[in-house]
Amino acid sequence: MKKYLLLILSFISSFSFSQNTFKLNPLITENDYQKGEIIIKLKPQYRNLNNLTNKIKLNSVFEKLNIAELKPLFPNHTSINASLKQSAKPLVDLTLIHKINYTANISIEKAINLLLSTCLFEYAEPNYIYQTTYMPNDSLISNQWHHSRIQTFSGWDIQQGDTSVVIGYTDSGFDINHPELADQIKYNYADPVNGNDDDGDGYTDNYSGWSVASNTNDVSPAFIHGTFVAGIGSAKVDNVTGIAGVGFKSKMLLVGCSPGNNTIVNGDLAIIYAADKGASVINCSWGGFGSSQFSQDAVNYATFNKNALVVASAGNANNDAPFYPASYQYVLSVSGVDSNDVKWTGSSYGSYVDIAAGGDRVYSIFPGSSPLTFGVSGGTSESAPMISGAAALVKAQFPAYNGLQVGERLRVTADNIDALPGNASYVQRLGRAD
Repeated sequence: MKKYLLLILSFISSFSFSQNTFKLNPLITENDYQKGEIIIKLKPQYRNLNNLTNKIKLNSVFEKLNIAELKPLFPNHTSINASLKQSAKPLVDLTLIHKINYTANISIEKAINLLLSTCLFEYAEPNYIYQTTYMPNDSLISNQWHHSRIQTFSGWDIQQGDTSVVIGYTDSGFDINHPELADQIKYNYADPVNGNDDDGDGYTDNYSGWSVASNTNDVSPAFIHGTFVAGIGSAKVDNVTGIAGVGFKSKMLLVGCSPGNNTIVNGDLAIIYAADKGASVINCSWGGFGSSQFSQDAVNYATFNKNALVVASAGNANNDAPFYPASYQYVLSVSGVDSNDVKWTGSSYGSYVDIAAGGDRVYSIFPGSSPLTFGVSGGTSESAPMISGAAALVKAQFPAYNGLQVGERLRVTADNIDALPGNASYVQRLGRAD
């Protein structure tokens, strides 16, 4: 696997878009996006909506689509000032991004192309729904093999993390009362649960986290996947019982993205929320085949506006089709391998993959505490939080590093696993191993 954390601590793929005509990826079905919803980004010169809606051509398009709602996605953010716009970094102005809901019986593809025909938008695209990259296995095991493989314990001799470093988990839901997780949460003490938005951040009672799916502080729906993932990266260490998260003392920020099942909605909003709330590392153990400029904007915002590292699972499709958000530029993409560093059976692969970590029979926690329940699962959902936990340790060791530097430190110090016989068919398509 990746050159040991001992060595780590002592020391992406790009894509393009065309606005001429929008066309859905053939792998996308009607179940892969929110019906009647379109994400738009205004060109800066049209940021004034009053002027925008006076445009005759746009009004005609709005009438055809029967627009039910047009609202800014980030009303509490401010626009990027002129001095920052001159930066070489691709900073993102979130105030230009809006959501449209339409009710006309028009396909999402046609609706988007009607909007783009006005030439008023940088992009218009579906609001994609993603799937958690989780494949449950069967029997329980008695150890976490990935710790010995990546030399976590030797790494902890050098750096055990810091409570100031936060891992943002964007996932299906979490058991916030689980004994392995409760003490690890970054609580927002400025906004206790009392029905008021005490800190004035636009989120009422986001004491333990926030759900971008329900727009409430309930981060518990569909909490099996999220709890299992969080356990791998952040389960409490040195508490006598249970398991140990790779991130040790690092705190975790919980962002729910599920409407009550294992689908992920508003994942882009989750990335932005986690970045805004101070996450140095943002874990995305989910994805799909739909790509969008809004999603890349979300990644860019986290990366450059907020200096965070976005880590994402490469997918469980066992093919090389680009998988998102893992395939976006500036994302640290994680494939899955077994205990011998050989590609895990179901792991996706491709030139977009940066690094590999355990994806076979990974041991972690399930929700509930009476009794505590542990088990195993396989998938790149499990690989990503190992890397997120390791990234948090690197950030604690090198606090001046920005997110990209943390990710690159991990990547370049990883073992090259291309020479292993079991990986002969996947040379330069699995990344280097943690």
